[in-house]
Amino acid sequence: MRKIAVMVGVLALVASVAALAAEGAGKKHEVASKLDTELKKIDARLKLSADQKTKIKTLLEEQDGKLDALYKEIEPREKAVVQEYRGKIRGVLTPTQQAEWDKIKGEYREKWNGKQAAAASTAKPAH
Repeated sequence: MRKIAVMVGVLALVASVAALAAEGAGKKHEVASKLDTELKKIDARLKLSADQKTKIKTLLEEQDGKLDALYKEIEPREKAVVQEYRGKIRGVLTPTQQAEWDKIKGEYREKWNGKQAAAASTAKPAH
């Protein structure tokens, strides 16, 4: 039972760290890069005309904007759920386990930050 509680907590931590990492100064560049990559994949298979590329890019940008707005609506509720269950998990753990739990969360945070830094460096266009 404790293993399940710990795993649920780890998953909640990863989800919350992912949400925080998605926010940031480089997000617009990252989104634009992802949209361009998506459009290139679509074009490679469908052989789009210039007009179709323009229209589809606009639609993808609109979609991204709506998804951002939706996430901003639900983000506070998500954070509240994560915090609630972190507290419940901590209540199940002994003080020694809580200390180890904190180390695990820190390791996940470092790993996530490393992946984000690597993704950001590969997403930047070459000059």
